[in-house]
Amino acid sequence: MVDILHNDFKPENVGKIHTSFRPIGGRSERSDTQNSANSAEQDRRPSDYYDILSLLQPFEVYCQILVHFTAPGIQLPLQAALADYRDRLYELNRSHTWYSLRNYHFTFHTKRRALGISDPEGWREHDNTLQQLTLIKRPNERHNTSPSSDSTSRDNKRPRYPVCYKYQDGTCVPPCKFTHLCKVCNGSHPASRCTAGMNTASSANAVPLRDRIYFPPGASGRDRP
Repeated sequence: MVDILHNDFKPENVGKIHTSFRPIGGRSERSDTQNSANSAEQDRRPSDYYDILSLLQPFEVYCQILVHFTAPGIQLPLQAALADYRDRLYELNRSHTWYSLRNYHFTFHTKRRALGISDPEGWREHDNTLQQLTLIKRPNERHNTSPSSDSTSRDNKRPRYPVCYKYQDGTCVPPCKFTHLCKVCNGSHPASRCTAGMNTASSANAVPLRDRIYFPPGASGRDRP
């Protein structure tokens, strides 16, 4: 708490003020009793924080201590700003890898320490440059914002196996290893019942071939196939 008061507290050591902290594997070969006795003297490492809760639980205590030591006139604004910052970390954790978020937080906190940790608006700063340098999107949550994103999403919806051509006119007999989707629009119906081509194309080629058979005027129903 003295380090926090004098702005000498290392952001990586936030785990020291959490009573449940224990160094993870490889830190020491001492017994549990010796580890507990020496835990206060050990500097923490970023790898000691393995998920967002292991970081934000002690960071919550740090924030309360920081607010307590701050001048009375800015205690409430600082507390609100720190709450907004923690909420932003939770939000970023949903779309970015934990390891990159951890790196972002420690870098951001170190910057706040240099510029003044009691500045409420400083904790609300959205440092876009720092986010670009440190944050990494989760592999399954990358968003393509380029003009070709629509075509990319359509490509991702295409089936892995070739489309079954017999399915298009209803003559396929299972079992069949090919994909039973419409070859026109990738819908769950055969091409013979697809209306996408008929609605979007104006030429006669958009109409199924069997619907274009010519019958002379006055032909009876028995003359039709």
